[in-house]
Amino acid sequence: MKAGDTFLLRYPIIEDKHLWVVTYDRDGSIILFSFTTRWANSDITCPVEVGEHPFVKYPSVISYQHGRLF
Repeated sequence: MKAGDTFLLRYPIIEDKHLWVVTYDRDGSIILFSFTTRWANSDITCPVEVGEHPFVKYPSVISYQHGRLF
């Protein structure tokens, strides 16, 4: 995987898929963040609009609190 790659990952608890993006790929590590639907109280640091990615069907944001380091 390299920075900019996106993929779908299922959340088993809610049986739903979320779009994830690789944001860092150095030193054998990667950092991933998921996209989530934008709500009134969402962090809008990185808004993602419908059409910016084929999977995005609603105004979305990056969910920084759910980031993962591998």
